[in-house]
Amino acid sequence: MLLAVTQGLGPVFSWFFWITFAAGLGWLLWMSITGREVERRIIFLFMGLTVSGAVLAGIILPVQETTVVRNVFDTIEGLSEGDRVLLSLDYDPSGAPELEPMAKAVSQHCFEKKLKICYMTLWGTGGAMITDVIALAKVDFPDLVYGDDYCNVGYRAGNEAVLRVIASDFRKTFPTDVSGTSLDSLSVMNGILNCADFKYIVAIGSGRPGIKEWVEYVVEPSGALMGSGAAAVSAPQLYPYYPQQMNGMMGGSKGASEYEKMLRRVYPKFKSSRAQATEIMGPQTVAHVFLMLLIVFANISYFLAKKRKGASA
Repeated sequence: MLLAVTQGLGPVFSWFFWITFAAGLGWLLWMSITGREVERRIIFLFMGLTVSGAVLAGIILPVQETTVVRNVFDTIEGLSEGDRVLLSLDYDPSGAPELEPMAKAVSQHCFEKKLKICYMTLWGTGGAMITDVIALAKVDFPDLVYGDDYCNVGYRAGNEAVLRVIASDFRKTFPTDVSGTSLDSLSVMNGILNCADFKYIVAIGSGRPGIKEWVEYVVEPSGALMGSGAAAVSAPQLYPYYPQQMNGMMGGSKGASEYEKMLRRVYPKFKSSRAQATEIMGPQTVAHVFLMLLIVFANISYFLAKKRKGASA
């Protein structure tokens, strides 16, 4: 696996990290082979040092694009200037590190294509998430005009009941935006009567109500075109909806990093923008490798201890 350092404390620290990482693994392997017990506190310390070291070293892994993520990107790429996109951010602050990069990348892509976005959320905590994503996107698009380029209708209580209504009558549940302004006075919502009137729906969520409910209560009855972005823990349960009910999905930080890569490949201007998911993937992968090696070492220790016990019997 190729590794590259594109940020962090520089190549010297990177070499120091990898040497220390390899030495630590070698010590753990030696402890396992010799049948010596390693305290859990030491394991926790190693994990903490591994993650923090990978973050400080700025490790970036190469990202392989997949069709399921590319379909979301290509759908937005194929829309025409002025088309409307509904972006629902159905998560809370605990899901933001994984899902916010998706929402940011999709927003950047839409604004670059001069598409118009309507933001909404099914979660009471989602309003703050929408505010954060808009702020991040406006760094690259400071001239966006509220009401013309985007709007925020915010949150309405009701969970699935909200989706049942907006599938056929959007203004019945959202007559105004988050600040109380009538949707009829916002040009971004001209001609939008129900969810099927949006050219594309992107639901980004981490639980219930979320992507599954969007499929059941909006896509199935209305035939709206939808893509999604899901937390890694829930993505496996949602892949069966692809490609019939959803034409694409970003799964976890990996899916978000793929979208970031596509966006930077097609639009080089975004190379200077922070790629949050890509930054996460390096330390996360190193931590996963460390955990897998610990499992291997534990099994080596177990079987060697069993062999020694049998020989001494």
